[in-house]
Amino acid sequence: MHPSLSRGAIAAALLVSIAAGQESSSAGAVTRGDTGVLVPLHELPSGDAEPSLERLWAAGPDWKASFAPRFAFYPVLGREYPVNLPLCWTTTRCGRTEGAASAALPGERESCSPLRFERSHGDALVEAYDLRAEGVEQSFVLPKLPSGSGDLVIEGTVETPLRAAHRAPQHGELLFCDESGTPILSYGAAQVFDARGESAPVRSGWDGELIRLVVDEEFLRDAALPLVVDPLIRSVIIDGGSARHQNADLVRNDETNEICTTYERWSSATDSDAFARVTSDDLLSTTQIWADLGADRSTVHPRVAAVGGANRYAIAFERQFPAANFSSVSVYLHDQDSDVLNSGTIASLSRGVNEQDSVPVISGTASFTADAQALLVWRRDVATDFGNTPTSRVFARLLDASTATFGTQVGVGGNGSIDAEAPAVVRQSDGTGLGWVVAWQENASNLWNVLARRISATAVATTHVSLGSPSVGLQDISPAVDGREGRFLVAFVERFSTATDLAPTGSRISARRLDWIEGGSPSVGPLRVVVDAGATPNLSFREARSVAFDDDGGSLWMLAYRDAAFGSRAVRLGDDGLAAERFDVRAVASGETPHEPALCFDNDDQRFLIGFTVDRAQDRVEIAEYHFDPAAIPQRLGPTCGGEIRGVASFAGGLWIAGHRGVAVNLSSAPPGVSARLFASIGLAAQPIPLPLSPSGCTLLLDPLVLIEVASGVTNAGGVFAPSFVLPSTAFGVELYWQYLLLSPSGLASSDALRTRIR
Repeated sequence: MHPSLSRGAIAAALLVSIAAGQESSSAGAVTRGDTGVLVPLHELPSGDAEPSLERLWAAGPDWKASFAPRFAFYPVLGREYPVNLPLCWTTTRCGRTEGAASAALPGERESCSPLRFERSHGDALVEAYDLRAEGVEQSFVLPKLPSGSGDLVIEGTVETPLRAAHRAPQHGELLFCDESGTPILSYGAAQVFDARGESAPVRSGWDGELIRLVVDEEFLRDAALPLVVDPLIRSVIIDGGSARHQNADLVRNDETNEICTTYERWSSATDSDAFARVTSDDLLSTTQIWADLGADRSTVHPRVAAVGGANRYAIAFERQFPAANFSSVSVYLHDQDSDVLNSGTIASLSRGVNEQDSVPVISGTASFTADAQALLVWRRDVATDFGNTPTSRVFARLLDASTATFGTQVGVGGNGSIDAEAPAVVRQSDGTGLGWVVAWQENASNLWNVLARRISATAVATTHVSLGSPSVGLQDISPAVDGREGRFLVAFVERFSTATDLAPTGSRISARRLDWIEGGSPSVGPLRVVVDAGATPNLSFREARSVAFDDDGGSLWMLAYRDAAFGSRAVRLGDDGLAAERFDVRAVASGETPHEPALCFDNDDQRFLIGFTVDRAQDRVEIAEYHFDPAAIPQRLGPTCGGEIRGVASFAGGLWIAGHRGVAVNLSSAPPGVSARLFASIGLAAQPIPLPLSPSGCTLLLDPLVLIEVASGVTNAGGVFAPSFVLPSTAFGVELYWQYLLLSPSGLASSDALRTRIR
């Protein structure tokens, strides 16, 4: 076994130049947009225990609509608006102004395709709705004209809390506004087309209850049937940050090489919908795979995991039903090879009387494993409504993602007399019967503390460990955790306050390494302060998803957070739990505000992926990608007279990454059985220095004034010596030079030199 380099010796060699390394620019972060697209007509997936009262839905970038049992158009207004402001339409009349009246339309028949819904009223009228990015195009198709004479009149009864100026029929849009007079919705100026393509304007009127569409008799005289009348119903864009998209989460699927992103979208403060998209690795194409739309409930807190053995995505979410005063937790399971919207199935947790389930998180299993289990963790309150209580408990439950069946329930935190909140779970287990690490916060004696425990694949929970350091005036809250193979990092917000409220903000973020092998005892590392904002409590986390682990090299974590003053930020942490690099993901700018980011790691491209939402006039869900600096690949320099030096890193194609534990400086092609000493320096010698008592061409290439010996040993029978070590996180930004000197009976010899740029 080769000796490891002393970490203290490495640290001493680096002290001369590390001060600038810890404050990084945002180099390496590239942001691409994930903008709104049409969600086609769909029903909820099978297995849903709580379907929407309105059964057929579609959505666009700033609107959603239901089509059965009637047409209802909902502008997406954001959480600034206390309630929804829809326009609901029922067609009530189609006739002529003179002659036989058609007070009642024939019976209805419905049909739909992904982007079009039709309601046929016998052979008299087809009422159709076509989905457009800008809104829903309503049209009326008349195969024949109603009996009688005079103008053609189509009437619809409208129910809406919005207001529009009353007017007699005239050509032009009807603009509907809220109580303050802000435009919200437009019922557009309509046209009529005949079978030859001839067209004419349609007059529209509004009396407070009915919209009346009028086609002049003059156009009807020579028109070729059928006729089409088509207004466009659209949202009016409201400028400014409206908090429409929030709460993003994402996971990278190593089997399909794609990214699944989930997020909320708020139509109003009482109505949120949830969505999931699958995005290609190059971030250029995206497909909607799940939408949970409704107006009688809010779908919030979507969290996504990939379950390797089931080849499925598992999306946990909470539904809140204000009218019925309860909240529930479900999991949507979607085959990873399917691009068909809502083609999966839903598994819902059962609840007892007055049990309120909320804030779920979910963990899957590693790709390319046979294990189909996921672990669902959530909060449960006993209450008559879905408000939080001071005696919340945290539970976990196994879920077979192949069969959509729940297994054993496990108590995680709380006991009915203290408060347990903010569950967090690692991104995935290692599969093959291995379990998970769960973290949460708990309030005892008016102090919030962060705790963790392991839960096995057979639903056995270990004794918990304490990870925070609460004291009078210091609250530890909002944990996030990730890791694999017994190596974990738990990060949490610390708030300097005696208040025990659940505000998720604090003035610093701290972290601890937690080494915990399945079946073994936990080892808790020192508490590290990662981010310190001073006295201002500006920092907040995306609970459970703000930490990601590099499951390729097995050494590094990234932590992402929101600073209310500056925007979304990230910190890369090393194997020692210390900060190596800091950078901005998305800064606060005029008219836009980024929210708390979520993280995952892509071990194919050695990059961290950062998902977050941005408030602005056109809200976005975005993904930033962080790549390691390619300048971190070692380079060999100068001549050799006694062996060849190699820089080896078992991560990211040989990059030397601060905080990584799998690096080595190898000597090869040297004489066997000779003494080898490895030296490091922060620079090269001005001129190569000839070595005494050595053959010609043997030179010291390193700066002799700043030179330290970091390892020594004897080459093996093959002429190899290969000491390995952990690069300290504080080495970020340092450039070091390395060279071997060899002492043999024939004299002193040297290897070539190695330049390492540590990033």
